[in-house]
Amino acid sequence: MKNVVKFTVSVLALGFAPAVAMAGTCNQTPTCGNDAPAATQDTSCNQTTACGGNQETTTATEGCTLRGPCDLGSDVERNINQQTQFGNVESYSTVSAHEVLNGTEGSATAVGNLMSGSANSVDLYAQYDQATKGNVIADSLVVVDDAHGDTYSNVTAQGNSGQVVGLNNATYTYMQQETLYGKNIFGVNTVSVDRADNIDAVTQVAGNNFNTAVANGYLQNQSGQYNASNTVASTYVEGNTVFGYVNAQSVAAGNSHVTAGQHAEINSEIEQKTYAPVVAETAVSVGIANDAAAISTAYGNNTSITNEWGRVNLSGNQETNDSVTANSEIVLNDWGNTAYADASATGNGVLISNIGDDANLIMAQNNYGNVSATANFMGSSSMGGVGGANSFAVGNTITGFVCAGCNGGSVRMNSQTSQTNYGNVYASTNITGGSSGSLVGSAMAVGNNATFIAKGSN
Repeated sequence: MKNVVKFTVSVLALGFAPAVAMAGTCNQTPTCGNDAPAATQDTSCNQTTACGGNQETTTATEGCTLRGPCDLGSDVERNINQQTQFGNVESYSTVSAHEVLNGTEGSATAVGNLMSGSANSVDLYAQYDQATKGNVIADSLVVVDDAHGDTYSNVTAQGNSGQVVGLNNATYTYMQQETLYGKNIFGVNTVSVDRADNIDAVTQVAGNNFNTAVANGYLQNQSGQYNASNTVASTYVEGNTVFGYVNAQSVAAGNSHVTAGQHAEINSEIEQKTYAPVVAETAVSVGIANDAAAISTAYGNNTSITNEWGRVNLSGNQETNDSVTANSEIVLNDWGNTAYADASATGNGVLISNIGDDANLIMAQNNYGNVSATANFMGSSSMGGVGGANSFAVGNTITGFVCAGCNGGSVRMNSQTSQTNYGNVYASTNITGGSSGSLVGSAMAVGNNATFIAKGSN
């Protein structure tokens, strides 16, 4: 499938003071006990962390001078930014034509607050606070009678969005993102054609979204995300004849935080809370197509870290307090190769994947809302095509994977986690077919799921 973009979100909790972070080679003790000496110093870092009397730790904001992480000197790049959006943010795009010879493209993007920061070969300190208090709506409509070439329609709607990239450095991120009760974050994507070669329609919606990436360095992250706005991603494709493929996808996340690393040490602390419904819905109705897919993915909260050749530490908590729903439907009169509907709904999801080093996970997940996934397929294939539908719903899920890789030796996937699901979990798959090569359907509902794998070099 084309044009699939992953969401990421990180937010610093309100009142959450940055703690002193330590790179692995610092050998620094950044804490002071009660009535401890005024300062501790490590000459290899050339840094002093001073604490006054009766000060417990350097994480306090008063009575303690906190200069920041090890090796954070005067030449560091500092980005401190606060953003508040009070009004509505709306984007509408319409493309309408009788005949297009060389491809058609429509797009709509709406973001309440948007920020990005990057640094190469200089340390980066990034502190961001984003609040969106209005509606965010992105809507794209593409209508073509005869669409030659590829037809694209992409929609993105996000309450708050951020990205930080660090290369050959130490990167320290402190992020907070929040959306308001009673508001809507909607993405609507509609494609209507009579005839088309290929169709890609992708809709991505997030209350809060944050991406971090680091290579050849160190990442220290503290983030908090709080989404209270209704979050809905909708994709609709209709047509008569599609000579190639139809790829229709909807992705919705209340909060999303994604980190990617290479040759990096990653230490991340997150808090994610969703208080409003999250919905992803996709519908495809086409007379004839060679291949067709309708895919919907919905998360209350999503956190993932993928890394190579460096230790990973992740801690925090996730909480979903309202429903999470994914619906996919595909209707075809005839198809030639493969056609399927897929729906996946997750209350809280965590993924750690690390190659070449250990990973440590401390996480609490609580889901209080109902989680529902529904996949419907209807059609027949006179050309012997394969059709199917799959639905998957889970209240809480955690996956931890480490692999030694080509360096050999052993690695450990250490974890201390808790998962509690209070809501109902529902998965439904419905297939109605005439003649076809084969039809396959599956449905799976799980309250809590946890998988941990440590794989050596052999």
